[in-house]
Amino acid sequence: MTGRQKLALTVIVAVPLGIAVATVGLNPHPLYRANPDGLATPPDPAMAFPDLSLVDGGERLSITFKRGPLDSLHVVDVATGQTLRRYGSNEGGFVRGVLRPLDHERKRHGVARDAPYEVVRESGGRLTLRDEAANVEIDVAAFGPTSYQLFSSLLDGSESPDVPALIATPASMEDRP
Repeated sequence: MTGRQKLALTVIVAVPLGIAVATVGLNPHPLYRANPDGLATPPDPAMAFPDLSLVDGGERLSITFKRGPLDSLHVVDVATGQTLRRYGSNEGGFVRGVLRPLDHERKRHGVARDAPYEVVRESGGRLTLRDEAANVEIDVAAFGPTSYQLFSSLLDGSESPDVPALIATPASMEDRP
């Protein structure tokens, strides 16, 4: 490599890279900063869960998930005590899949499993499942329209969409002990 090629490489690669590193490293107002858990959090923790009671048209429902016999799962309205949905042992795959990491976070933060969750639909249509006790929020729409409809139906009181099982048991497997 000639001297000119080395100089060109330095100017094209090293100088912009150095400027970028200096800009990020010397920024006095970072958007996020690290916390002891290793997660990025907003500088003001109150920003994580804004008060949606002030948002015009927002809806909120407090629910709990009760585990029953034979691995059943019940979605219960905290205010009324009414069971909104019942899932058998091989049903509710998406709901159970969402609960696994939420249960893990609750255990990590020392929060009881039966503490309420919030299903929140903002006036713009954004739908989230929030666990304010463990400081976790899940944007339900990120999992697709059926998942959005599933949690939206809890707020509306409408029928839950039919969500097929991800894995069907082949007929040849049903007879096995």
